[in-house]
Amino acid sequence: IIENLKAQFGIELSYQGRLDEIPLGVDTTTYCPREKVPLRRQFGLPEYKTIILCIGRVSQYDKMDFYPLLLAFKKALAEIPPNECALVLAGDDNRHTYAEELETAAKDLEIANSVIIRTNLPRLAYPFLFSVADVFVSTSDNIQETYGQTVLEAMASGVPVVASGWEDSVIHGETGFRIPTYWMECDQLLCDFAPLSLGMIDHFYLSQSICVDVPSMAQALIILVKNKNLRLVMGEKARKHALQTYDWRVIIGQYEQLWQELHTIAGEHEIFRDWQQPWLRSQYFKNYKHYATGILTEDSQVCISDYGETIREKEAPFQLYEEMNAKLSWQLIQDVLNLTNDWISLSQLNKQIQEHGGSSQEIL
Repeated sequence: IIENLKAQFGIELSYQGRLDEIPLGVDTTTYCPREKVPLRRQFGLPEYKTIILCIGRVSQYDKMDFYPLLLAFKKALAEIPPNECALVLAGDDNRHTYAEELETAAKDLEIANSVIIRTNLPRLAYPFLFSVADVFVSTSDNIQETYGQTVLEAMASGVPVVASGWEDSVIHGETGFRIPTYWMECDQLLCDFAPLSLGMIDHFYLSQSICVDVPSMAQALIILVKNKNLRLVMGEKARKHALQTYDWRVIIGQYEQLWQELHTIAGEHEIFRDWQQPWLRSQYFKNYKHYATGILTEDSQVCISDYGETIREKEAPFQLYEEMNAKLSWQLIQDVLNLTNDWISLSQLNKQIQEHGGSSQEIL
């Protein structure tokens, strides 16, 4: 609003308020370490394998795209002894039936034997499900997911966490690993039509423009699966971090202190109410770009990955959500893959794709 008022009317304004930040909390009594084997029997899970767990709404719209996790898990399995670990995906799947797509993707990637999906469990089951895990994973890539409650619940359960850079509650190298994410400003059309569209579909399109570093995720999983002692040390640190920073007794104390301070301040000033309508145009990238580990620019260099080469040669399936058909075409994907045999800047790639008939917005 400040920028628009200055650009259109020359009005100079600045925000004179204050912003206090208090995180969400976690019940460290409900979410706590428990003996794993008996609980694994109850859930019908492998008793002695290393279990990598991901819990959350099973939704590519307002939670996370699980496909990069499947790719990272496939890559990790190549470095781990056979039958050493299993990936368990769990959560509410009542809205989108996304689990069916995940099952198909796991089969296409030839890892279905190591992937277990548990959906729509009773809410009371989840604290116990966290306790069966050796490693917890959260690959959030959605602007709706600005704070990962499941990450707190995993840490309170004494489980090390592998999370995307979206999650700042994880202390990298101590309570787990934070995986880099990359984004680029490509939200022009979404911002223009945001007041007219459903927020959920905007979140989906934006999340599809965000990249989670799959090789880094795979490496973190390999390290933790292979090193039981490291898992135990990180799990203990995660539990301690949850108790000291996110336990509700700590959080409520912060609220009480802030309320008392604001109550004192409020008593010294008259209440001012400004009922003017806000400007409606959203600015997704501008407001959320600090979540990404790095921002790509026109000078950024890209190159086709090994997985991209298998897709180009049609030796591996390409997971394309039906909703993306309105934004991407197979020909555009093929052109991008063909032009990135060697490292190329995004500006050069943009120019060459436009020469092939593609639009700049499609490429971004």
